[in-house]
Amino acid sequence: METTVPPTEFKESYDCPPGFIGRKVVYYNLHDSRWEKSDYFYADESLPPGELWETGCVPTTLAEAVSTLHGISIYPHQVAEIIRPAHTLDGTVVDKAVDITSHFYGIELVDKLEKDEPVDATKLAHYLADGRVVVVSFNDDSPFTNTAHVIIVRAISEDLQHFMVVDNNDTADYQEGKLPNRNETVFDMADLPGWRKNGVWVLGLPTA
Repeated sequence: METTVPPTEFKESYDCPPGFIGRKVVYYNLHDSRWEKSDYFYADESLPPGELWETGCVPTTLAEAVSTLHGISIYPHQVAEIIRPAHTLDGTVVDKAVDITSHFYGIELVDKLEKDEPVDATKLAHYLADGRVVVVSFNDDSPFTNTAHVIIVRAISEDLQHFMVVDNNDTADYQEGKLPNRNETVFDMADLPGWRKNGVWVLGLPTA
């Protein structure tokens, strides 16, 4: 695993705010000039690559998770290289990307909620309190995307009524009309079930 200098163009990390349950989470932005134009190759080698800023929320989120859990800097373009087998024209297959990343970087899938499983705020809060990273797939009803988007839920309020995220596509000029500064915004937990597109993945370090 490569350790490099933390990002300087965007906020490096977000602390858990008072009144919330969570941990400090590393933050990378898709539009960071060091990797936004990096190739994001498809599993199908006959296809020309896309650029990371276009569809790279999954490798960016997994890079944030690995960096957070291990306390080192693993960058989005590095993760994009190893999860190429999971990248298709229909998007990145998150289950496959998580499996590849877990084996390569020495983290583990602690739990997964399938699309139709209810969101248990108490359970997720316990995971966050234990230092896990919670990854969620959001749909276009959410304020985070017009299509689909995978990001980290970084904190849940102590009363279990609200949550906060790190959105790797959170830029001032992104999706005019949608919420700016989403990483500092508090969202209602009641909205989370309706905003989910697919699963919820809980990542952590291997247990003895």
